[in-house]
Amino acid sequence: MPLRRPPLAVALLIILSTACLGAPRPLLLGVIGDTQKPDGDPLSDLRWGLGQIEALPLDAMLMPGDLTDTGTTAQWSSFMGAVDGFPYPIVYAAGNHDAVPGEREYRGLFRHYTGQPAYARFEAGDWQLFVLDTCLFVDGHLEHKGRVSEAQLRWLKGQLEGVGPDEPIMVMAHHPFGEPSDGIDNWERVLSAFEGHDLRLTLTGHFHRNRLFHSEDGTPHLTTGALSFSTAPDRCGIGYRVLSLVGDELHTVWVERDDPELAIEPLNLRLGDQARVALESGMGQALLIRYRGGPVTVLIDGEMTNLPASPEGSVAVLPLPEGAAAVVDLQSASDLGGEAAASLVTTASGWETLQLAE
Repeated sequence: MPLRRPPLAVALLIILSTACLGAPRPLLLGVIGDTQKPDGDPLSDLRWGLGQIEALPLDAMLMPGDLTDTGTTAQWSSFMGAVDGFPYPIVYAAGNHDAVPGEREYRGLFRHYTGQPAYARFEAGDWQLFVLDTCLFVDGHLEHKGRVSEAQLRWLKGQLEGVGPDEPIMVMAHHPFGEPSDGIDNWERVLSAFEGHDLRLTLTGHFHRNRLFHSEDGTPHLTTGALSFSTAPDRCGIGYRVLSLVGDELHTVWVERDDPELAIEPLNLRLGDQARVALESGMGQALLIRYRGGPVTVLIDGEMTNLPASPEGSVAVLPLPEGAAAVVDLQSASDLGGEAAASLVTTASGWETLQLAE
């Protein structure tokens, strides 16, 4: 049964918080970047992406900015009409295209339509999610590059005082980290604010293509493609992204508009079962596990993944190896009991795994 989109006060607590013991519980996120379209556009690509991705049992959807083309009220109304009724919480960032109305106006428009301040801190399961506002005006002129303001850095420092050193942190912003010409121009200073804390990942947009950058400490900075147009169509069309955060790993897949659509097939696999899963050559395939209780141990061709206990229930997506078939076991890792079920997720593109910084 689809969930109703909750009011903002509920959406900010994306999952009910419990004490985080050891590894954080898995988190499944959708990502749609840069949906900017002019007045009157039907936003058909955005509607396609939302319709596709809502088939997954997401914890939340992330949208890293440039939601509109020039921030007009008509564009905002059209955009919010497209996302209305999406069954999972959505967290937004402001992009430079959303800031076109002006330095004094865009934050008010952003808050009015999204119900969210331009920079904010959320809880997503066991994770702390910081959304930063990187829109930059110099002498009243909107720049294409970004920056995190001094006031925002002070706010960030104050917020981090309430975050434990072992709590995993994710940052979402519009402009990328580690880009010398067109990203966040004070990105190193922003990252230094997280010293002594467990920043594991940043997620950004802006470039309309996929990009991965690792800072010196090994933190991955993932820039996702767009669902409006691509700046590198030979390498990356328009589409959306899925993020599965499991332990110290990020599993991610990019789903393009013109590729075969993501498909989900339930498997007759429950806790305590072993099954041989047939795979389709040339496709990206992954095991989607919904479980409650636990902890749960997943064995895929003998490779073990431990999923921590989750009284409220969690979802994990684990890539399957290439080949004709994979042997999968779902086992309880304690006498606490619980329940689990698995499905097969098939995409045209393969899944990638990134090691998260600790």
